[in-house]
Amino acid sequence: MILTRYFLTAEFDEYENLFIKYGAREKKFRKKENLPTISGSDGSHHISYYIKKGIAKLILIDENGDENIMLFMGSGSLYPIHVVQDMFSLENGFLYIAAVTELEVLAFPAEKVEEMIRDGNHDFAIDCLKHYNILVNNLLTRGLLNTYNSSMQFVCSVMYLFLYYNASADNMISLTQDDIARITSLSRMQVARIIARLKAEKIAETGRNQIKILDVPALKDYCSYVVNDTE
Repeated sequence: MILTRYFLTAEFDEYENLFIKYGAREKKFRKKENLPTISGSDGSHHISYYIKKGIAKLILIDENGDENIMLFMGSGSLYPIHVVQDMFSLENGFLYIAAVTELEVLAFPAEKVEEMIRDGNHDFAIDCLKHYNILVNNLLTRGLLNTYNSSMQFVCSVMYLFLYYNASADNMISLTQDDIARITSLSRMQVARIIARLKAEKIAETGRNQIKILDVPALKDYCSYVVNDTE
């Protein structure tokens, strides 16, 4: 079991027809393009996105303008799940979604999520609750890792979890050192030192915007205890 997730996928893939029934429309976004989450001149209309194909990332911009990647979202993901007014308002900062790859999405008024739930789609309501459990667990684990664990543990945990939830045949993960720095809130220099150590120990090697894990068990040995046995 993995206690936290930095890559969400297949959470809502069984509800694609439900979203279409409630007015969802297909849209495409280019790589690195931002996905608007509000519309209208007064900003009163929120937009939810169901990802059909591709990968997006949820980014927090703090009051100093610094970016922190909260998580990545693959096919079957839904964000934002808007069920109460002003639930995405932040006191000092804001969240936005950006395309990591080319995206194919279904877009619909975010308020429709509450309508779907009130109309008796109980399984969908339960999956929305599970989604928020994951988000809360993500935030709690970040605090735990930042407080009690070394930078080495945190970086290795992120890499391992990302590999586990976005596995490829050759153990490649589409993360840059900048991505890892933004996820962990460490400096790029700190991350570079850790990656250099992993390379020296033949645990990982870097490529263009990718990291290849050469020794998964060795990487896992460096992880925090929040990464449990997956077997």
